[in-house]
Amino acid sequence: MHFARDTRFPPETGELRPRPEQKVLILVRDPRDVAVSFWFHVRHRASDAELARKRIPLAARNLDLFAFATHPELGVPRVIGFYNRWRRELAELPHATTLRYEDLRADTVGELDRIVRFLGQTHPRARLEAAVAFASFESLRKKEREGFFASDRLGAAGAGEPNEEGRFKVREGSLGGWRKHFTAEQAARLDRLVIETLDPAWGYSA
Repeated sequence: MHFARDTRFPPETGELRPRPEQKVLILVRDPRDVAVSFWFHVRHRASDAELARKRIPLAARNLDLFAFATHPELGVPRVIGFYNRWRRELAELPHATTLRYEDLRADTVGELDRIVRFLGQTHPRARLEAAVAFASFESLRKKEREGFFASDRLGAAGAGEPNEEGRFKVREGSLGGWRKHFTAEQAARLDRLVIETLDPAWGYSA
C-alpha cells in the first residue's frame, strides 16, 4: 500500500518550520503505543474526509494491527521518522522543550508546572492539582462515556461502532500497553525497530 506523504507531518519545508525565536513544545510517547493508538483511530474513528486530508488511503482501515504497525508510512516507522526529524530540528530551536507522555504520567503536577513555566506563566500548586484532577485519564474516560464533551473529536464514535474499545477517544492510556496486542515475536520485531532506528536521546531504546 502506497500513498502520498502529508508534508505537514512533520513540517519539513522552510515555510512550515518553526522560527528560532518561537517557543516550541514537543510532546512524544513511545512510538509503539502511538502506532497502536493511531490504528484504533484510523480503523474506528477517523472519517473518510480526515483520512483524505491526511493522505491515508481508506484501505488502511483493513490492515491488521501488526501490518499497520510495521507499515513504513503508517505505523512505528512513521512515528520514528517524525521523532528523528524533530530531534534534528531541536538543534536549531533554542526555545524548544520536550515532554514525554511517560514522564507526565509519572509526575503529572511537576511536569505540568514545568511546562507552564516554560510558557511564561506560574500557577499555585492547588490550581495545577485541580487541572490534573479534571484531565486525569479516569476523569476524561468517565466524562466521555457520560457524553460530557460536545465535540465529535473528543466524544465517543457512533453507537453503531462494532468495536467497543475502538469507539472511545480516551481508550486506555497505559504505559507499554501496546505489548498486549502482539505476539512475543511481533513485539520483538517492534522493539528492534525502536532500538535500531530511533534516536536514543528520546529514551525509548532501552
